[in-house]
Amino acid sequence: MPSYQVGQPYQLGATSCPEDLHVLGLSGQRMEVLVSLPAPTSSEETAFHTAPLYLGLIPFRSVVILLMRLPGMMDWSDAAFDLRRMQPEEQTLPAVGETGITFLLVDANTGLVRGVRSGTVSARFIGVLHELLEAQSWEPYWAEQYERDVRNSQNCSSAQLAVGAFITEQVGFIEVPVKAENEGEAH
Repeated sequence: MPSYQVGQPYQLGATSCPEDLHVLGLSGQRMEVLVSLPAPTSSEETAFHTAPLYLGLIPFRSVVILLMRLPGMMDWSDAAFDLRRMQPEEQTLPAVGETGITFLLVDANTGLVRGVRSGTVSARFIGVLHELLEAQSWEPYWAEQYERDVRNSQNCSSAQLAVGAFITEQVGFIEVPVKAENEGEAH
């Protein structure tokens, strides 16, 4: 998985980023989640780095939805995803066990990384993720169905989806120094 540097584009050549929560990728060792807000304020950046973070998973028709709550920055938000839509190198499920997860705070207006935070999710959370994505992989992929299911999931509030989540948990965080733009890379 790529390394990210605060003050640099989250993706080579990016000059903006769709506002929302996005699952960027999965690998055998970790997950990456992007939180994109227009011009994050200093209080939002502080909350991103210090507030407890909660995640949930729920199947919604053909998609799996990652739910995220970060008090002081965002109430429950959701990101629908389908492993089959990711790049092949990002389609490896994390090994069952406690798994690393990286969160990126990106300015939606510029595409620049404003914060990087790393943590872990439990073996139980990864086990549920495996079950949901394996079930998804057995179904044929239809782009129209995916788009329709994403639209329909957006008609539900994230809080409503959280009530039906298969699992929710607080992320265990690892203290990782995040360096400023000219100080080196954050992973």
